[in-house]
Amino acid sequence: ITRVENANDASLIAAALERIAALSQRWPRSTSVARAGLALLPPGAERLARGEELRALLPGDAGLRDSAAQDLTALSRFPEALAAEREAVALAPAHLARRLALADLLERAAGQPGAEAPALRAEAAHERAWVDVHRGLVHPRNLP
Repeated sequence: ITRVENANDASLIAAALERIAALSQRWPRSTSVARAGLALLPPGAERLARGEELRALLPGDAGLRDSAAQDLTALSRFPEALAAEREAVALAPAHLARRLALADLLERAAGQPGAEAPALRAEAAHERAWVDVHRGLVHPRNLP
C-alpha cells in the first residue's frame, strides 16, 4: 500500500498501528514502522488520533509533531496546528523545509477570521529570512 485508497486500506493500517504500538513496548525499533504506516493515512482526524500514542512514545520526534500540525490544519484547528509546528521546529531547528512549512502555516492562519494577522505575517517573514540566512549552513537533507 502506498496510500490509502479505500476504507479497507484505512482499517488495515489502523489495525497494524495498534499492533505496532503494543509491540513497541518490547521492540523500540518498531516505531519507525509505525511512523511509516501513519504516513500512509491522509491528514485528518483519524491520523491525528492514531498518532497520539506514537507521539507519547516518542516525545522528541519532530516529524510526528509536523504530522500532527498537518492533521490539525486539515481540521482547520489553526492555533493547535501552529503550536504543533512550532514544537516541530524547536525539536529540529536546522530542518529548513519544516521552517518553511511553519511560515506557510503562519500565512494561512493569518487569513483566518479573528487572527492576529500582522503578528503572524511578521513571524512568517522571520522564518523565511532565517531560512535564507542558514540555507548554506545546513545538511542538504534538510533543504526544502
